[in-house]
Amino acid sequence: MQTNLFVPFHMRNELYEACNSPKEKFVVHGAGHGLAYDTDKAGYIGKVSQFVARYVH
Repeated sequence: MQTNLFVPFHMRNELYEACNSPKEKFVVHGAGHGLAYDTDKAGYIGKVSQFVARYVH
């Protein structure tokens, strides 16, 4: 039996609120699950770089 291994997009807010760690949302419209980088490389790299820069010096 095959099961869906992905969390549905509609659950993003619930999961976001449940996490107490530093976090940010980044949604790439039109990207499938796990395809944000392939769909918007510049946006993805920019968002991750900004986030990491706050914590890694």
